[in-house]
Amino acid sequence: MKVEALVAGTLLVGGCSEPRPAPAPIAATVPAPTSELATAAALWQTPVTSAAFARRTFYTWTTDDQIAELRAGKVLLSREESPEHGASYYEQVVHALAARDPLAKLLDTTTFAKSRFAWPAPWATREGWTNEHYGDQLVRVTLRPDAIILALSTATGAFEARSLDGAAADPLAHPERIAAVYFAVEPERPFARGIPRNRSAYREYVLCNEAMVQSWTVGTGDIADALAADAAALEALAHFLTTNHAPPELAGQYAAALALDNPNYALAPATLATIARHLRETPKPAPLEGGGHAVFPGMGTARKPPRVVQPTETYAQPSSYIRPSTY
Repeated sequence: MKVEALVAGTLLVGGCSEPRPAPAPIAATVPAPTSELATAAALWQTPVTSAAFARRTFYTWTTDDQIAELRAGKVLLSREESPEHGASYYEQVVHALAARDPLAKLLDTTTFAKSRFAWPAPWATREGWTNEHYGDQLVRVTLRPDAIILALSTATGAFEARSLDGAAADPLAHPERIAAVYFAVEPERPFARGIPRNRSAYREYVLCNEAMVQSWTVGTGDIADALAADAAALEALAHFLTTNHAPPELAGQYAAALALDNPNYALAPATLATIARHLRETPKPAPLEGGGHAVFPGMGTARKPPRVVQPTETYAQPSSYIRPSTY
């Protein structure tokens, strides 16, 4: 089962062991009301898949404190782990693979230790998890045009590498161009050998090289435009669902756009309206811009083993649950 099949089959509906066929275009199967569905379709027009994961623009939610740090230091990637939650699951997987995979060994160094987690659309990570939110401040990140994006799935335990035009790339020959890793956690598929298990299904991008960040912005017009577009699409979908059942094709398209598998993103009018409201309530701080000046530091030494902090009981998750990344 490919990543996109997992997303369409398990995200949103909470678990389906068999993949469904790729959904037909919405317009061909759901005829009315055209205007609402046309607006809502902005949510899933360019879904991230295992075959098409190269992206240049990302959004990452954060806190007031981290925005203050940005204003003070103009450094986007400043943390190697969460002070409270320890190493992310992504870091644990990369460390586990480093013993046998040369690219994982490269990523498991001090060079790529500082990171931030992101997604190509603001709405898909705004609500965080049931008991953990990433913050209500939004940062927009644009990578350099020669960036290399990697992809890693817990099912394969192997990396793919693409340039921004989708062509195959050689990250071992050009480690300085590695900008981000698309990381897919697929608990419905067997985990690759040696990878720690996790019961949560989710996807994320790990921004891991400040030198490949062309720019980042806070409180600018491009962010306001993205938030308004996402909110309008969610509101249109919510209004459509108040008088229509979601057909399988529409549900599949929506699920394929999700990043996190939890009830905060359920395909229900009230839930969609809540996400839209939170997007419209995003603070509008004084504009701030940065990036474009970091220099690749060269290859560093191997990192220490990841510090694993067990989740608190408030999460009420199975024993194999590992906390997702904290943005």
